[in-house]
Amino acid sequence: MMIRTEYIYIVLLLIAMIVVVVVWLISRGGSNINKLDSLWQSYLTNNIINGRTIDQQHNSDTTSEGQSYTMIRSVWQNDPQVFSAAWRWTQQNLQLPNRLFGWLWGRKTDGSYGILTSQGGEHTAADADSLIALSLILAARRWHNGGYLTAAESIIRSIWQQEVVIINGQPLMAADNIEKTASANVVIVNPSYFQPYAYRLFAVYDKADNWSALVNNSYLFMAKVSAAKLGSPVSDGLPPNWVAVNRYDGRLSKTANQGQNTHYGFNALRVPWQFALDYAWFHDPRDKQLLAGFSFIGKQWSANHRLWAIYSHAGKPEADYSSLAMYGGALGYFKLIQPDQVMRVIASQFDWLFKGNKLTRPLSYYDNNWVWFGMALSGNQLAKYGSQI
Repeated sequence: MMIRTEYIYIVLLLIAMIVVVVVWLISRGGSNINKLDSLWQSYLTNNIINGRTIDQQHNSDTTSEGQSYTMIRSVWQNDPQVFSAAWRWTQQNLQLPNRLFGWLWGRKTDGSYGILTSQGGEHTAADADSLIALSLILAARRWHNGGYLTAAESIIRSIWQQEVVIINGQPLMAADNIEKTASANVVIVNPSYFQPYAYRLFAVYDKADNWSALVNNSYLFMAKVSAAKLGSPVSDGLPPNWVAVNRYDGRLSKTANQGQNTHYGFNALRVPWQFALDYAWFHDPRDKQLLAGFSFIGKQWSANHRLWAIYSHAGKPEADYSSLAMYGGALGYFKLIQPDQVMRVIASQFDWLFKGNKLTRPLSYYDNNWVWFGMALSGNQLAKYGSQI
């Protein structure tokens, strides 16, 4: 039977179209990877010296957060030399006798360098401690280094002992190691410190503590704190930067500490990313349910095609400028709830930073991290763990 010529042309045209689409998809993936590499190289050039992460916008100080970001990114970038240097510097300069890490290091008033005790730098930051432990687990698996895993296990146990508090019979991650033993009636919590994906892995190496209960309560608490008015007429449905929790009955309120506000800003912007990463790794439907409640982000984007850097808990803009970091965190929301907007956000807010795949200007410490985190998550480039890393 003879095949009509027009049918052959149609088939060839369809094949050509499929090839074009496949090539385009491959190029997009490759383009994203190259941009991540360019961000990483710029970060190494401008923010890393001998394993120390420098925040140029804040007195060139170093934080445990900064060390944790460098460590986790170096694992995902498959850069064992940078990881080793960052971990060595962190151990030597930030690790405390309790195995956790002082949060602030820099130049003291006498000209020497060390943990800035005048600013409470000897206390911990729970998000950094958790991310350092997680990065050690992933590094141990990726590069088959048992020493990293041993170090991670001791940190994990200390996190539970020093930073997890019990409220109404349920565990909750506090902001630091002060809250657990403080005499105050309230516990200070930073919701953006919650890392359910890390707690799930910690449970593998610490059977004595109830990490699964901490995961479960993280969802419950995040929904509660996002809906609470916290002194505002209404809630915009987004989590606050900081909140105080009554240690006896769980009531929520503003903190009394200066600078710890209830805005959705440079701390809270990390929440959508945290729970979107948990979904990418573990596919817990509660991640989507939680992020669906953050519809304020999608509505702001749809209405204005931009997000301001800070919003009050009632949804009022508290800044007249945008933040690259805000978009990096928000990509967690868009990836899970409005995936059709992911490439639009990236094209509108990030593509201008690059000429081809090369970053054209150095970014601030925080922006570089959160542009990288957002693009890597949205592009499915954050490797899982174990054999998949």
